[in-house]
Amino acid sequence: MARPVHVDPQEAVAKAMDLFWEHGYQSVSVDEIVQSTGLNRHTLYNKYGSKFGLLTAALTEYRTRVLDRIEQLLDEPGTCRERIQNLLRVREPHGGQGVWDQMLTQGCFAIRVTAELRDSHQELADELDAFGGRIEELVAEVVRQGQETGEFRRDRTAEDLASVLVSGFLVPLIYTPATPRTDAFLAVLD
Repeated sequence: MARPVHVDPQEAVAKAMDLFWEHGYQSVSVDEIVQSTGLNRHTLYNKYGSKFGLLTAALTEYRTRVLDRIEQLLDEPGTCRERIQNLLRVREPHGGQGVWDQMLTQGCFAIRVTAELRDSHQELADELDAFGGRIEELVAEVVRQGQETGEFRRDRTAEDLASVLVSGFLVPLIYTPATPRTDAFLAVLD
């Protein structure tokens, strides 16, 4: 009898994320998942319930990575403007690492999968909205700090300004990232 191969679940989810990210959810077969991740069918279905369950785990991992990195960037030492500037600059070519560089070449994984499956899985759109909302909350906290110290304008709410800044953060997923665009988005704080 063959011995089961131990597969690190986190590594399997990361490999599945790469597979779904590159090819889309519907184009990936269970056989491709098994081959790419090292999971066998029994483990895939036992641990994740389905191919969609594995996708959900991959989306959770993606959101966790992105939010952790955003929190790190916004918590770095410096003025509030410098901290937000760090966040916006991570999306410039070679400004990020790993998942960030992958985002610039393949787009946002969460947006891609949600666009592909929105008709059959409304819950993905709800989770994407919550994900974007959390990013806005993190940015709004730094904007609020900047408003309290007089570094940023106070005629708009921190939430309004954060909404514009997060939109600027997402621009490189559509347009080529560039420093002038980053500077233009930062100007909204003045």
